[in-house]
Amino acid sequence: MNLLERIKKIASDQGISLLEVNDKAGLGANSIYRWKNQTPSIKGVAAVANVLNVPISELLYDKNEKGNLENYYNQDNIAKSGYYTIRIPVLGRFASCEQFLTEKNIEGYRYLSFLHKPDGDMFILKCHGKSMEPTLRDNSFVTIRVQPTVENGEMAAVLIGDEATIKRVFFKNDEIILKPDNPNYGYIRLNKENPGKILGKVVHMDVDF
Repeated sequence: MNLLERIKKIASDQGISLLEVNDKAGLGANSIYRWKNQTPSIKGVAAVANVLNVPISELLYDKNEKGNLENYYNQDNIAKSGYYTIRIPVLGRFASCEQFLTEKNIEGYRYLSFLHKPDGDMFILKCHGKSMEPTLRDNSFVTIRVQPTVENGEMAAVLIGDEATIKRVFFKNDEIILKPDNPNYGYIRLNKENPGKILGKVVHMDVDF
């Protein structure tokens, strides 16, 4: 699937035509149709990504092809244009909370683009379940920036045993309360009897259609 085909599919999923995307992105009369045979500017791709509310990498990168961005661009060109695309590991089960960013925990990689060079280490978890709906969808990919704590009410990845869960974090006395966004699910209390560790803050969500 090429760049234009990916844009067309994402737009169709959102109920938008290619012409509407073209006009909302301010590309000029029917410019997007020429992308079938011409390499567009990264500025144009960024404008389309903004219209579709998806990361630039979702347009440039074919999720069915592992390890490579489209030949249209490379990381150096994107960085020079003011956008940074980085490869972020997707983690599975955690063998150790002290060394969770290790190869044995990595199930694959995904690419994300940022307007500014991101700080710190990041990793991705795939959500399973509906406890954070409607904010986070089941089977969505959630990007976490590694940090030891978060602000009250922020979403974080928290390790309990060898399982990571994503919840809103609240601090109360000597306990940490993990609250789901879905009211049909209950709270989790972390304390001396039921310990856990904050792995990082949720900074992005991505969904495969």
